Amino acid sequence: KTNYRLVNPISADYNNIMNGNTTDEPSEIKSEIIINPTFSSLVVGDSITFSANLYENSVLADDVVTCVVSGLDNSYYTLVEETEKNTFTLTCDKESLTKLVLTFSADDGLVEKVIEVGLRGDF
Repeated sequence: KTNYRLVNPISADYNNIMNGNTTDEPSEIKSEIIINPTFSSLVVGDSITFSANLYENSVLADDVVTCVVSGLDNSYYTLVEETEKNTFTLTCDKESLTKLVLTFSADDGLVEKVIEVGLRGDF
């Protein structure tokens, strides 16, 4: 009989499985807010409808995602929360050299995603 010694275990999960300690739950939940489609600028007069959803371990979660806008006053943009959950429409009303900052949060503020959007003139 040959005995093997594991010198560098691949992960704690692997080590637990090798020792017979298995659970149905992953040891760590990876949470992230994903914006779809991604965008970084809008031209005056243009709009984009997008979703902002929370994913936990790459699986869509049922959480509500909120959006807080900063960086510019609301004369530069219009942001509408659509009736479809976690869906928004952003319209560029006038151009600015300062970027619009959208901060999305979910899971009682434990998960955040910040994007900056340039509001450009038609050039």
